[in-house]
Amino acid sequence: LSLKLNDLVLIKTRNIRNKFDIRYEGPFKIIKQLGIKTFIVQHVKKLTLTKQVTMDVIVPLVERCNLIQ
Repeated sequence: LSLKLNDLVLIKTRNIRNKFDIRYEGPFKIIKQLGIKTFIVQHVKKLTLTKQVTMDVIVPLVERCNLIQ
């Protein structure tokens, strides 16, 4: 899994209690890489919301292509 600056990601939430709880937050944009597995991410809509996260809670967000032509 290789992530670059400005990639969009989702962040896994902690403490899932039941199957209807929110599992992911986001989307977030990677704004800085601190170490090999540590990143600073910024929420796309709430620009004041930034988090320091590690690779184990990051899920890459892949844009769907328009498959109908």
